Amino acid sequence: MKCYLSALLFFMSFSAFSEDVPHSLNDIERLSSMGISVAKVTLAECYIQGGCTFADKKTLEKDINKGLKILEEAASLANDIDGDAAFRLGDYLLLGQNGVQQDKNKAHKYLKKSAEAGNTKAMYYLAVSYMSGEIKPEGPVPADLQAMNYSLEACTKGLQVACELNRIEEHYKQ
Repeated sequence: MKCYLSALLFFMSFSAFSEDVPHSLNDIERLSSMGISVAKVTLAECYIQGGCTFADKKTLEKDINKGLKILEEAASLANDIDGDAAFRLGDYLLLGQNGVQQDKNKAHKYLKKSAEAGNTKAMYYLAVSYMSGEIKPEGPVPADLQAMNYSLEACTKGLQVACELNRIEEHYKQ
């Protein structure tokens, strides 16, 4: 697998795993050490998935623990503006993918953080998880109401699959 960043470094506008503008592992590590969330996410994904090859032909072997640690760092940064790092961490922890140990409590924490940052995928994950009982929401508001609120917000922000979820919810209420 190739891990490239397509970036306009001046504006810090990144698109992870794009092959348009390849960067070296040293560039990614340098940007990551500077606290650039998207660089940390890219580095973390490479460690979690393993086998990434960079522009300088260097590769990273799979190291789940190192990847999760870097992803946690990225999720805690103020420049994780859209909650992408928190979403990815929550996703791994909720589904237990790529050898990551499932932890629904931690997943909930990170998905909620991501949703609060406006990440529509995190909103959708929370909605589905609440409706299925996979995750128990906090507070006095019932799970189905919180699920509907998240799916409506994600739909309003343009996540089409969340709109479909709302239609299904409405159908079963009738």
